[in-house]
Amino acid sequence: MAHLQLPEIDFYQLKVTFQAIDEEPHANTRAKLTDLLETLDDYKTAALITTSGINNLDTGVIDIVNETGLQFAYYPQWLFAITRASFGTLTLKQLQGFDRELRRLFERITYHQDGQRFFNELYDLHNIHAKIRLAFNVKRQLQTATEVIPKSANLLILENLAAVEKNDKLYPNEQDCNKIRELDNSSKGLEIDLTEVQRAYDTMKQSFEAQGIGDITPPFESFYKAHFDVSPTVKYKESTFHYLPYDFKQSNFELAILKKALELNDFKTKELEIYYNGERGLTDFVITCFGKQGNYWKNIGKYTTDFLIVQRADNNTLHKALILETKGAGFSNDPVFQKKRKFVETDFIKHNQEKFGYPRFDFLYLEDGDDINANTVKLNNKINQFFNEIP
Repeated sequence: MAHLQLPEIDFYQLKVTFQAIDEEPHANTRAKLTDLLETLDDYKTAALITTSGINNLDTGVIDIVNETGLQFAYYPQWLFAITRASFGTLTLKQLQGFDRELRRLFERITYHQDGQRFFNELYDLHNIHAKIRLAFNVKRQLQTATEVIPKSANLLILENLAAVEKNDKLYPNEQDCNKIRELDNSSKGLEIDLTEVQRAYDTMKQSFEAQGIGDITPPFESFYKAHFDVSPTVKYKESTFHYLPYDFKQSNFELAILKKALELNDFKTKELEIYYNGERGLTDFVITCFGKQGNYWKNIGKYTTDFLIVQRADNNTLHKALILETKGAGFSNDPVFQKKRKFVETDFIKHNQEKFGYPRFDFLYLEDGDDINANTVKLNNKINQFFNEIP
């Protein structure tokens, strides 16, 4: 069920267009093969043999091995093996056009022993063969163009909202959800009229006493008043729950962080709101991430944050949003997540600050492996640092 009406989140997103492919006018095969010949030692490893005596003690004698290998080497078969690995993109005729360079390479990566020629296994033959094949290809480089474009996102796609299976990690629980729905459908506020409650209690107490059963009158604070009051979770209803309920069956940590955020005094006094954004398919606020590779950008996937802590402006539009990510310790070294996190922390935040003229977004990462109290302190410090002025 939808609960709070949220403003759309306006933000700026990097857009990468694959424009053109720069390529060499010619393959420059001879130059590439000559360059490979000059740098061939870069593809060779060293081998050392330490001599030991009959008692297995080191004698202090080290021999350097420059040649080793058991595979017979024949030049025509070597050329054929290179063409076969090209899957039809390279022919023997093409190789024979550069016979002088290729024979010199063949002689360097092989050696004579007992009248036979063998491949020298100290060379990285796989990479050398790949370099030879590449020497016959025109070098191409993809060119990209980038621009920063405006976008709008809704945190709740209503048509995708569906019933959720009951479990003990739903928040709020069923009773509190029903109370929030009741309050949403009525004009009642969260605060109870204590004068009216006290008057009703006194009337009940007098009636019990008149019947001689005054001793069973329930206590005012712990029973009677509590019947009219609402739970702390329901009192948070204007600060969270854009739909009911949130489902945290996959992560106790997410639920713990949400509760801690709502309890923070600085969160309350700054009139902030926090919304769970991690349910697949329910949010438009998804950031397309890119990573720089050489001179161009590569799409590394989409990123959806777990939570957004937001601050509204006087006209009810979004002023600031803290992107809050909660992850288990096992994700801390996940290479894909780390690339996405880096993009959000740097390029995404930078682009939006430049476009809006102020720090519109910030990012905070909290890890489940850390103590919950330490994470709460980190969260509170970030709240005070980022939401440091009245919008």
